[in-house]
Amino acid sequence: MAQKQQTDALWDWKSNRVRNLVQRGYAVLVSAQLIKPLALAWGTRCALYTLTILFIGLFPGEAYTKPDFWQALSQWDGEWYLKIATEGYQWNGPTVQSAVVFWPLYPALGKITGMVVGNLHWGFLVVTTLSFFFFLYFLYRLTLLDFSEQIAERAIIYAAVFPGAFVLGAFYSEATAFALAVAAFYYARRGRWGWAVALGFFASLTRLPGVAILFPIAYEYWRQKGIRWQALALGIIPLGTLAFAVYIWQLTGSPWTIFTAEETAWFRGSVPPWEQVYVALDRALWPRTHYIVAVNLLDAGSILLSIGMTIWVLAKMPATYWLYSVPVLIGALSITMDPSKAPPTASVTRFLMAIFPTYIALAQIARHALIDQSIRWTFAILMGVFAIYFFSHAWVL
Repeated sequence: MAQKQQTDALWDWKSNRVRNLVQRGYAVLVSAQLIKPLALAWGTRCALYTLTILFIGLFPGEAYTKPDFWQALSQWDGEWYLKIATEGYQWNGPTVQSAVVFWPLYPALGKITGMVVGNLHWGFLVVTTLSFFFFLYFLYRLTLLDFSEQIAERAIIYAAVFPGAFVLGAFYSEATAFALAVAAFYYARRGRWGWAVALGFFASLTRLPGVAILFPIAYEYWRQKGIRWQALALGIIPLGTLAFAVYIWQLTGSPWTIFTAEETAWFRGSVPPWEQVYVALDRALWPRTHYIVAVNLLDAGSILLSIGMTIWVLAKMPATYWLYSVPVLIGALSITMDPSKAPPTASVTRFLMAIFPTYIALAQIARHALIDQSIRWTFAILMGVFAIYFFSHAWVL
């Protein structure tokens, strides 16, 4: 009898435990913190890929010059990431364009996932899509640490429909880099340093701006724990970029090739940030006779928006945010392109998109419904237009 009672009690305990786990899991699945980013990610990806499929055929031009669906997603930088996944890194000299300027984590994830699902293109699409979702998910949760649910919701909407956000659906490393950086930022704010350091390391292994996450994380550690010798572990974060530089050193003979090749083979150089601002504003006033001139408007608008929102971050948001925003802003505005090859501001909009506090700042400002709706629709329409050009193999950013 006693044994039966013990057995029944054990069964009841196990049943209650399973029931509690199921209830907690269900609560997570239906929570706003998961549902809102998931629905937004799903909806915008469906819309973006529908645009890709439909308008490649409708866009002016000869049929043989247009890419198919996979080519549309993998053109420009995407071609290089696919090449890294299939051929690895190769070096043919400083004046020949090569993959050494592309950080390795994103193509590695695409290759591994492609092996799992049995197709390289599908592998890259899965990585990009999941990265985009986690970017929105952690941005939402991060915003909730300091602001209301309404601000958090607006922030992820603005991030998802920003005019350059179509690139987060292409085979580019931005979605993965943004997801890792925001997640590292979030876990640092929560005081979970193991996760923050690991994610920061992987962010710096994905794109160079990932290194900038060290500044806010170091500040957060000091704010929460003071000065401790354990803080030396934060030095792991930039080791992602350092490890890549060491590998390229073995391949090319110089650890600086990841930077110098940008100038010698990819026609990118360095300028003072204010010079880039002047050039962008000057070119934005040129006659609108060609679509590439219209792209200058996107670049100039992105620069002004980023500068304005960074000033807002400095004035209205915790120091953690501007310790990330300012270095990334200065870095993005310090890169220029040879004007004989492309607009001097080429890709600056994409570089500035890494400043994720911009979306939170915009969400703070847009408390009035009229401002909020204006931003949403303006961003969404512009993103659609630029996405059509981009996926139809017209260079945008």
